Amino acid sequence: MFDAAALMTLYLVEALPVISAEGRSVGIITSAGIVHWVAQ
Repeated sequence: MFDAAALMTLYLVEALPVISAEGRSVGIITSAGIVHWVAQ
């Protein structure tokens, strides 16, 4: 999760796709989701 947050900060984006090992899109990580995760 911290790697995703670092990439989002570096590239000034609010969300990143989550890709499975098979190369399929399986979800999205958002900055709001990271904030919620950290707050728990």
